[in-house]
Amino acid sequence: MNVYKIKSKAEPCFCGVEKAYIDNSVWDRDYRPLTYAQIILVPDDAFYIKLTCHESNPLSRYTKFYDPVYTDSCMEFFANFAPEKSKLFINCEMNSLGTSLIGVGEERHNRKKLSEFTDILPQVEAVREDDRWSVTMRFELETIYKIYGKIDFTPGYEFKGNLYKCGDDTPVLHHLMWNPVETEKPDFHRPDFFGELIIE
Repeated sequence: MNVYKIKSKAEPCFCGVEKAYIDNSVWDRDYRPLTYAQIILVPDDAFYIKLTCHESNPLSRYTKFYDPVYTDSCMEFFANFAPEKSKLFINCEMNSLGTSLIGVGEERHNRKKLSEFTDILPQVEAVREDDRWSVTMRFELETIYKIYGKIDFTPGYEFKGNLYKCGDDTPVLHHLMWNPVETEKPDFHRPDFFGELIIE
């Protein structure tokens, strides 16, 4: 997937930005709403990650940071921004209220809260419409540097990540992915199945 690099720090426009479709289903195939992600990098500012799902009445119960939003209707962005020097990956999970759960670690177990690394937490804007909902996360570069050290996000730079749609307590259990995770049971915390994200 290409990550578009733009110069303006103004509110970024996602018009014309490539969509990464979250449409792979390995474990359950009964529910597959149209879902996609778009990513923009503004140098010296932040990554802007927009996730959109064409879904009516998403389950949305949780309102506090670090609540288990993956049991609601949820979209997720996982990334290792420096795969050549670190095994740490960040998991960002959000419901349609913009409530977020963000952790950092090398695997599913023993993960730490993002707040243990930095007090600069991402900002999330959620929009709900009749037939769809979206979340846009502003993930500051300074937050990434706190975890990985300084990174020069020049054109051609590659990092690893994956994009997901799920809902553990929704009427129809579902697990959708951008890059397929070929495990016997559902497990999104698998960096060995991350795909390539490339700075344009």
